[in-house]
Amino acid sequence: MADTMLKNWEKSGRNDFLKKCKLYVASCSGSLVQGKDGELTDIMKDVYDLMSLAVKGSMKKDAIISVLNELSIIHPDMNSLK
Repeated sequence: MADTMLKNWEKSGRNDFLKKCKLYVASCSGSLVQGKDGELTDIMKDVYDLMSLAVKGSMKKDAIISVLNELSIIHPDMNSLK
């Protein structure tokens, strides 16, 4: 995840992150969780990074929960994250 997204989370980073996720979901034909090589997909790495920031206290948990709720609307498979 780009540092600029995190630095500007309240102003534009949150929306940029959601746009990036929407584009990824729209272009994804397989699993959102695991790529063909068996590694985590980019979207899952970014979601993991966000959740790690909340656990570490670097970001407000409410902000992360809000994004996870929106992601669950974007694609049903994202519900397993909640």
